[in-house]
Amino acid sequence: MNSLDDRATASAFGRLVGISQPAVSKHLADGHLPRDGTLVEWLRAYCDHLRSYAAGRGGENQAALTNARIQESEVKAALGRLSYFEKLGQLIVAEEAARVVMDWASHTNREIRAAVEKLRQTLESEHGITIPPETLTNVIEPAIERIGAFAEHAAGDLEPSGGEVPTPAAGADQPVAF
Repeated sequence: MNSLDDRATASAFGRLVGISQPAVSKHLADGHLPRDGTLVEWLRAYCDHLRSYAAGRGGENQAALTNARIQESEVKAALGRLSYFEKLGQLIVAEEAARVVMDWASHTNREIRAAVEKLRQTLESEHGITIPPETLTNVIEPAIERIGAFAEHAAGDLEPSGGEVPTPAAGADQPVAF
């Protein structure tokens, strides 16, 4: 058996710690073991590397592991915000909000058309005149189309985008659309 103060070789170190000679060579190539070190220096370096790896501070997948932990934390925080707004009764489901906007536009369209027709009939009755329906339709149709286009645009903005859950402003208890 070699002394721990002897110059280290891959075979001697492999026997000491129970790993293969190619595994020792890989540790050397990766910089985990000092070149021209003694067995005790290699043993210390090897143990430091194993401790570091076991604590999650080393290894090839460290960056991926760190990113996964960050993403997990962000998801937990987002779910917490969703739960908070739901408990407050202020969670607005985007699809429902979009449907409400479109329903409002349809209702507005019907009400405006009915009001314009009633106005036309009232004017004809009170003044004994005839107003062709297209006279008022030509004026009101562009406005109705603009209302419909606005509602479609607004409803489209409310549809789920898969984006991040907004962070509430301090002290804000306003409904948040998701």
